Amino acid sequence: MVVPSYLFVIMFLRTGSESPIPLSTILLKLTMFQDQIILYPDYWFQIVFVKIDNNYYLAVLQEFQVSNISTSIGPDRRCLSIDELLNSSQLTMPKIQRAKFYHIPCQIYLGLQCFFDESYMCFCTRERHANCFKFSYAKHFLCHYNIHCYNGGTCLQDRSVCSFNTICICMDCFFGDRCQFYAKGIGLTLDDMLRYAIRPYINFNDQPYLVKVNAILITIMLIMGLFNSILCFLTFYSQESREVGCGIYIFASSITSALEITMLTIKFWFVIISQMNLSVNRSTLHMGCILLEPVLNLFLYMNNWLNACVATERAVTVFKGIHFDKIMSKSVARWIILLIACLITGTIIYESLDRGLFEDREEQRVWCVTHYSEAVKHFNIAVLIIHFLTPLGVNLLSVIFIVSAITHQRAMIRTQHNYTRHLREQLYRHKHLIISQLVVVILSLPRFITSLFTGCVKDSHNSWLYISGYLISFLPSAIMFIVFVLPSNRYRRQFKRSIESLQQLYSRL
Repeated sequence: MVVPSYLFVIMFLRTGSESPIPLSTILLKLTMFQDQIILYPDYWFQIVFVKIDNNYYLAVLQEFQVSNISTSIGPDRRCLSIDELLNSSQLTMPKIQRAKFYHIPCQIYLGLQCFFDESYMCFCTRERHANCFKFSYAKHFLCHYNIHCYNGGTCLQDRSVCSFNTICICMDCFFGDRCQFYAKGIGLTLDDMLRYAIRPYINFNDQPYLVKVNAILITIMLIMGLFNSILCFLTFYSQESREVGCGIYIFASSITSALEITMLTIKFWFVIISQMNLSVNRSTLHMGCILLEPVLNLFLYMNNWLNACVATERAVTVFKGIHFDKIMSKSVARWIILLIACLITGTIIYESLDRGLFEDREEQRVWCVTHYSEAVKHFNIAVLIIHFLTPLGVNLLSVIFIVSAITHQRAMIRTQHNYTRHLREQLYRHKHLIISQLVVVILSLPRFITSLFTGCVKDSHNSWLYISGYLISFLPSAIMFIVFVLPSNRYRRQFKRSIESLQQLYSRL
């Protein structure tokens, strides 16, 4: 049985042969992972119903007063509607005549404990007879004026006048005690995706598989990312490999990739530890909330744009041909890297300003949330489209331009072969460019697509989908050496020379 987000506990007292007297209605909102409730009523009761959504469950039915009662709610305790128990001809009868058949369900369904119609609630006695009493289903639990809940949340109260308890039932994708926070959209963070998975005050070994599996994956990505970055760094460390801007871009990307994967690991464990151990210092939580995600995005976007710069540089090389200026290319590359870093920082600085801590008293937890206005939401979407789709578009267009331009040049020179043959030759010759850019494009798309077209993170069934798309977007940084160096004969030769130089240096020592 799925644990509900809220429930009503309805208590009755039975006096002699009269109908049970309603004593109280208690409205409870359950916290995440809560599957037990404890009540301390200060009055004697005999009957307890639990209402979950539109279903009623018989929780307690006692003849004598008991000080401590333990019970459970399951499908076997659900009170069925009379429409589910009688046949169509019996249901069309007038109420008085139809009531004569109410003993039949008790005798046919031996596990049936209770059922109801539009006016009565009935028990099945030990002798399998129906014992019915008047039951008011029309009680109005909705707030008269919904000024308590935001974003379309449903306001419920235990009493129509002078209510003791008021709660908000949030629509999908919203959370908070007043549904004031949004849990869906482009640019989802690890805080959003793991919010409904991490169990507080429970050690790591007992956390859900979602948490443990992703911890293993991120550790593997960290090892791969650092190893690939070191290999790329060795390849492009020498001046020879950085004669043109392309080598400078990949060299810079090897550094930012290592920082990106490291920041991803730090961010993941910060979220896990801070939610498992709720005694973490509040100032530490605040600093981690406002800094970690923007810094992580800075390195992620930097790598997206550096990959696009590599593709653009290669396209410019083909376009310029023998007129390509290597010295200017190196100078421009350094300025472009600095400009990209400044522009990205300027477009994401608002994240630190809009992020903050929210103390959820219902859950007794502290969340890192983003307070977006409508204008900032639209700006956020625009920024993420720019930093994701624009670099991907540049990568694709550059590959298409390189292949088509070289094919056209060869077709003009070697007229004895048709255009299709030239195209096949160039596709094979420049397969390392095509492979590297297509890998970057394919691995960067899932995070963007899942954020645009799926449900929301509040639905735990979608958590795997979101986190998978999120982590896949970091793979280009974790496999840089595989994507950019191994497919290229020139870069492989340069890598071998770098290794040989290191071996010679080591032998001298």
